[in-house]
Amino acid sequence: MPRGVVKRVLSGNMIELRSGEHVRISGLDALAITATEGEAAKRRLQRLLRRGTSIGLSDPMSRIANGSVRRVTREGRDVIRLLTQARTRRAAAPARAAAAPARTAAKPARTAAKPARAAAKPAQAAAKPAQAAAKPAQAAAKPARAAAKPGRPRR
Repeated sequence: MPRGVVKRVLSGNMIELRSGEHVRISGLDALAITATEGEAAKRRLQRLLRRGTSIGLSDPMSRIANGSVRRVTREGRDVIRLLTQARTRRAAAPARAAAAPARTAAKPARTAAKPARAAAKPAQAAAKPAQAAAKPAQAAAKPARAAAKPGRPRR
């Protein structure tokens, strides 16, 4: 696979290599740079393919004015896939940030429940011997259950 080095990002789906060739990334559709979304697409591609980044290039799929249409990879991974992963991570970040205040608001409720949990501990300690006595009976029942299901392998 041929290699190239990014000189600059021209738009949301086109880059210029140090060799001077323009490469349109195959399979990546971006709006015109004059649209607000087009500028955002260009910035996303600039974050991913900074100046001097070494990239892998497929054989030309077709020719354009002063370059070609090719598949582009960075560190062996398809650029389109890297762009979509970055977008989904950024979209999930506000949801996580919005959930943070809810967790901190619940903290006083948990702190208020501590005395109630402390009062329940002696009752839990009293129940432990009964649970320990039940474990051998449960262990003895396991082979019987496994034998009742001959089609399933035993773990």
